[in-house]
Amino acid sequence: GGDGAVAAPAVFQCEFEEGLSTVRVIPAAPKTVQRMREKLRKYLPPHPRGQWPLCANILDPVRASIVVEGGAAQILQVLRWFLEEEETNGMPVRRVKNKFSRAEEDVLDGYRDVQLSVLFKGRRGLRWVACPVYP
Repeated sequence: GGDGAVAAPAVFQCEFEEGLSTVRVIPAAPKTVQRMREKLRKYLPPHPRGQWPLCANILDPVRASIVVEGGAAQILQVLRWFLEEEETNGMPVRRVKNKFSRAEEDVLDGYRDVQLSVLFKGRRGLRWVACPVYP
């Protein structure tokens, strides 16, 4: 599994439609092998997504969070930045999961965020990265 090492958060001043605001990019430790095995067991047949390769159901082995201070408007602007800059930033968006669009009782894990799965090419091949955006 991962060794638990995580880089320090990066802090930026970004220009939003309403002016400058702080944005934090917070890397998370990679998912451990044990955690990925737990997730794989969840998708064993007869689960509807229980088809080979089961590892296709693990979309976020490498993760980071982007935290904004300005609420929903800034979350949407960060989302637009990712979608509009796919060609120049080299991280095409493959999935958007918007938990703000769900009723509060339907958010099972208690987190209300927007999660982006972007395709990131590292030195050793392709990686999926889920990138939640929090207010």
